[in-house]
Amino acid sequence: MRIVYKITGLMLTLGLMFALNVTAQTYPNKPIKVIVPYPPGGGTDVLTRLLTTQLLAANGETFFIDNRPGGDATIGAALAAKSAPDGYTLLAVSGVPFVINQLVFSKLPYKILEDFEPVGLFASGPLVLVVHSSFPANTGKELIELLKNNPDKYSYAGSDQFTYLTMEMILNSTGTKMTHVPYKGVGPSLNDVAGGHIPIMLSSLAPAIPFIQGKRVKALLVTSATRTPALPDVPTVAESIIPGYDVNAWYGVFAPKGTPSQVVMQLSQSINKATEGADIRKNLANLGTVTVRAEPEPFRNFLRAELEKWRAVVKATNIPVQ
Repeated sequence: MRIVYKITGLMLTLGLMFALNVTAQTYPNKPIKVIVPYPPGGGTDVLTRLLTTQLLAANGETFFIDNRPGGDATIGAALAAKSAPDGYTLLAVSGVPFVINQLVFSKLPYKILEDFEPVGLFASGPLVLVVHSSFPANTGKELIELLKNNPDKYSYAGSDQFTYLTMEMILNSTGTKMTHVPYKGVGPSLNDVAGGHIPIMLSSLAPAIPFIQGKRVKALLVTSATRTPALPDVPTVAESIIPGYDVNAWYGVFAPKGTPSQVVMQLSQSINKATEGADIRKNLANLGTVTVRAEPEPFRNFLRAELEKWRAVVKATNIPVQ
């Protein structure tokens, strides 16, 4: 009986190894779905579409975007976590809110490091603080002065936990207050700021730049340590109101836990190859972002560091766990 068990176990192991090898050799043989947990038109959506277009051009791989907004981006993430781990469903996220959600929502149906395979990073860039075109403040200093002179008068749109927490850091550091109004994505909140329904918001650069260039909103500040070439005349938070301030968004791709390691590595290498192209680098630069890269294991280590970094921020700003 022991011999039978050993032979059966060996056959199962060899069968699994063969199946994984065949999967890696034939993958992909159909289009790959990329879940974006935000509405169309937001920063993650815009940047992911650039990436998938470049992946098609560079590697011949076909991807399609499945926008699943809602629940502070947790609905789409939960759907991705429960998807078949076969490499044909991926998740593209704005990474900081993905991390913050893990820290402020106590009943999430997934855990980042336990339910996902990190595939790769592909872009990074600052947020931009924008106001309605008729808003009385034209600089960061004028905004802070206005808020101090009119406590609790103004409200701001928050498209996710990242923009909410980042704005709260600015308000806490300057001794000012505003009312937070939650939105389901950057696109709807930008439209409402441009339409005068709400005066202020923090946005990723990619979707905000057309609004800024079209003078539908005014850009007052960017959150990076240095000015972005995409908006060279817009000062940083650090040089204007809070010395040392430096916050950037990053964008990454994940697969469901259990996706074969060969497939994860193949995807990671494809992303790295795609982001080396001059066209995507130029397009990303025009949207205020730069290409970044990290293969699965360095990406996992980066995630651990991000969780600890933002855990400290959540604690320091007294953001309640929900």
